[in-house]
Amino acid sequence: PACNSNIIRLHNEVAYRCINAVCSAQQFEKIVHFASRGAIILMELVILPSHIRKLE
Repeated sequence: PACNSNIIRLHNEVAYRCINAVCSAQQFEKIVHFASRGAIILMELVILPSHIRKLE
């Protein structure tokens, strides 16, 4: 991985994964995902209604 950390392959999975929780590449991809349209729509569907209920 980009952070030169160890990688693991979980049981019954094909992909290898970086185990570094603060890997800069993983952090970047999390931000990209959060900013994606799908994540924003999901956030609106899940978080917005709960905030509206609090205002009632």
